[in-house]
Amino acid sequence: MPEDVLRSIWALRRDKARQYFPQSLRIDEWIREPPAREIDIDAHDENLVSEWLRECVSDAEMVIASWSEAEALYLPWSVFRKYWSSFCYPSSDDVTVWPPDEQWGLSFAHSGKFSWRDAGEGLRTKDKGRTKN
Repeated sequence: MPEDVLRSIWALRRDKARQYFPQSLRIDEWIREPPAREIDIDAHDENLVSEWLRECVSDAEMVIASWSEAEALYLPWSVFRKYWSSFCYPSSDDVTVWPPDEQWGLSFAHSGKFSWRDAGEGLRTKDKGRTKN
């Protein structure tokens, strides 16, 4: 990645990554039951997957990308979309991506599939048990 792109990516401290991880798990579960859209990366080239990601969400948003209690980033959606293969590793990592306002969520499973869902699809808040609008 170019230097200016790398400067736009913020690694979250371990305590912040730990703070976001339960949210990541909740969003990931919501995305997968059932997702509004899916794409298998093995069946498409990188550019087509990038285009699919662009169709899901505008480039204007900042997002959180969470892999574990110890690893999370804060970065522009446009960077994740363009360089997704640098963040997602089939057969190895799962990652959940969402904007701070939780208006949508993206899940990458180590099986090589992206799943996406919009908050209009009924994101359930864990603590209140109601649909978030």
